[in-house]
Amino acid sequence: MKRAFDIVVSAGLLILLSPIMAVLALLVWWHFGSPVLFQQVRPGKDARPFKMIKFRTMLDKRDAAGKLLPDHERLTPFGRFLRSTSLDELPELWNVLKGDMSLVGPRPLLMEYRPYFTPRERRRHVVRPGITGWAQIHGRNTTSWDERLERDIWYVDNQSILLDLRILAETIYKIIKGDGVLVDPRSSMKDLDKERKGYISIRKLEASESGDVANIFRNSYDYRIFSHTVIASQNLEILFRDILFRQDIFIGVFRGDEMVGALQARKINDLWHLNNFAVLETERGWGVADLLLQRFFDISGGQPTELFVDSRNVSALQFYRRHGYQEIERVQFATVHVNEAISQVDKIPVIVDQNHLKRYGVGYLHVDGEEGRIGFIAPAQLFVPDGSHPDLLKAALAYPGHKSITFPLSLKCPFLEYFPREEWERIRMWRE
Repeated sequence: MKRAFDIVVSAGLLILLSPIMAVLALLVWWHFGSPVLFQQVRPGKDARPFKMIKFRTMLDKRDAAGKLLPDHERLTPFGRFLRSTSLDELPELWNVLKGDMSLVGPRPLLMEYRPYFTPRERRRHVVRPGITGWAQIHGRNTTSWDERLERDIWYVDNQSILLDLRILAETIYKIIKGDGVLVDPRSSMKDLDKERKGYISIRKLEASESGDVANIFRNSYDYRIFSHTVIASQNLEILFRDILFRQDIFIGVFRGDEMVGALQARKINDLWHLNNFAVLETERGWGVADLLLQRFFDISGGQPTELFVDSRNVSALQFYRRHGYQEIERVQFATVHVNEAISQVDKIPVIVDQNHLKRYGVGYLHVDGEEGRIGFIAPAQLFVPDGSHPDLLKAALAYPGHKSITFPLSLKCPFLEYFPREEWERIRMWRE
């Protein structure tokens, strides 16, 4: 009923108010120039981003460095009029008709606010955001953040068509009366991300925190994709603590005392390689990963960075492209589930260092007379690197006790025709 109500009312108002909106568009163009509409990405239902549209209310004035001037210096008398009467909100009726918004619901806030909501406050995003809402008729921009967000949650828990009608009626009354309106809210209250700055912390990690890092990576990754990497090691914490913390940097993001995300990167000459990056599933879509990656960019100082992504990891590809990474090349691999009865060859690989494998859960196999080595992740995965000699793959198939082997499709081996393969691609991405 709520969605049907939104469609009927927004469509009717768009038709009814189209002459007024046309006149407003001309006036906005006269005062501010093009574009007439202001578009900004905001979090919608389930915190999914959408483009909210409004009439422009500010000039595009910038300082000598090209940075936008504060809002109060860009607001004009006409812009203040549009805001005080809420006429700048009329184009949002199109967002309602499309399904991005509702007539009534929690107001869509800024994307950068997402990490600073408490788990309880995130519930405001289980419904579509609204043009007006319960918080807007109870003080609008004159109340504190805690009060506004608590009222949004109250609405989510008590929503109904009758409540929506009441909110719409009181909104119209308050607009006419001019009650509770702040034309420039930032003049009297801080942005949420600044007010709650201490709620999220990001810092470099110590080797003593290797266990938390290992758990973040192990619990956040899809095992089907990462079973051929060190992440699959049962002794990943020890590997991080003893070896990788000495040569890589580890950065963690914390919500209070809880680590909710981490990344691992290595600098090689003037190039940074991002080895691992993960946030807990409960934090995905809430901007925590953006904050963590931005801290890495600050540390890398704008130097080139690269990473590899499995092509099946669609969300990761979208995330990195959004942050400026470009696809450079694709390397195709296949994972073979080995039938030991078939894998009989002359040369049997041997483990290079048994003690290393026992302690860290990862190691290498070596074949006498062959160059190169085969990655081994205990207890059952093998990985043949790209560019290895085909004989290495042949020999790896004969290693007893393993369940699967991952290898580049460029390698040729007569045994492979007997095995079903699960193909995957590794995509190298680059950011200048």
